[in-house]
Amino acid sequence: MASPSLPPPPHPLLVFLFTLQALVAPGGEGATVLPRLSDVHYEIREELCQLTASWAPVPPSSDSCVITYESDIDVDGEGFIGPWDRTPSRTVLVPLGNQNRLIFKARATCNNNNTFAGEWFELPIRQNGTAGTGARNISCIWRYKESIQCSWRRGENASPHTLYNLSYWWSPELRSCTNYTKEGDVFRCTFHFDAVLVESFAISIRGNSDEVQTVCLVTKYSIEEKIPIKLHTPKIVDIKESSDGVYLTWTQPKLFTGICYQVEVNNTKTKIRVFEDHTNVSIPLALKGYHTFRVRSAADSSGSQCQETRGNWSDWSEPVDWGKPENMNYLLLLLIPLCVAILTVILLLYLKKIKLLILPTIPDPGKFLKNMFEEQSEDLPSKGMFQELNQDLYKQPLQLRVKEEPTDLLIVTSGSED
Repeated sequence: MASPSLPPPPHPLLVFLFTLQALVAPGGEGATVLPRLSDVHYEIREELCQLTASWAPVPPSSDSCVITYESDIDVDGEGFIGPWDRTPSRTVLVPLGNQNRLIFKARATCNNNNTFAGEWFELPIRQNGTAGTGARNISCIWRYKESIQCSWRRGENASPHTLYNLSYWWSPELRSCTNYTKEGDVFRCTFHFDAVLVESFAISIRGNSDEVQTVCLVTKYSIEEKIPIKLHTPKIVDIKESSDGVYLTWTQPKLFTGICYQVEVNNTKTKIRVFEDHTNVSIPLALKGYHTFRVRSAADSSGSQCQETRGNWSDWSEPVDWGKPENMNYLLLLLIPLCVAILTVILLLYLKKIKLLILPTIPDPGKFLKNMFEEQSEDLPSKGMFQELNQDLYKQPLQLRVKEEPTDLLIVTSGSED
């Protein structure tokens, strides 16, 4: 990115006159004021959330004066003080986004009591893209100090088709998040991160178009400033009877010290706070009765005695029941389900009898006709009998023989032949 145009540096004559005015500056005779920075150039790398600025070195006012430079970033009136250094340049992380005012400031200072710091040089920072298109409602959680999960919503003025890419600066390189999910208008991305940082940290969320503004989440000193920790869920491992109640023991989240715990009894809002690495506590309770316990954890703010935490509370552990119910209550717990089961069976049998009285069984017409035909077929001659009878009827004409009768020959003649 090319260096933006800046106002021309002041004329050398004006610098000389300004130096002469230092002779009458507050602080007594002989006190001087360092000049304002000149010949300032800067460059912004939005994907890294970085601003690099440089200027002309300021000459010392005396041999005993060691020039150092102080930088600051004004975010909507809130200072974001950077480091002091003798080098006439800075590379700092800047919280780009949907703010109204973002100004980089720098000035020269001196360790000499007779020399006053110079006037702040203010450099307004202007972003690319259309206002209101960047990601909004950004929220990140450092889960178990193993991975960071960030969520955000689409900008109010962004197109419905706008997509966002998340990257983070982990010196000395820029790394990209690849595990994206989306639910409606809410975007999420999770990336592995298990380092312990005591320096500034930046996460940038960029759009898929040059019209979409880049938003940077930047911490000043450590990652835990704006990215809260969420610990593992503890697990209750033992419950014993003590002199005044019960003695509860649970597991400690991995790789952590300085943890606050909350113990919930019988799903009430009354909780017992335990400081640091105590993973057990004696809870005064009446031994008669049934009790339910749950535990959760959070990282403690150093020295706060659990009045403050460095992150979010973990999820509640699985509830664990413990107690000695009275005999009557114990019998009721057994008898009530048994009585309900017996009454249900009786009711079902009774309803069946009522159904038979009101709605008698209707015979099946098909089955009835079938039985009727079977009974009638038993009274009729069998099929074999009919077959024999038919055979006799057909064979009888064929077996009749003609009776042969004796015949006499009769010859009839007419009168005598003479």
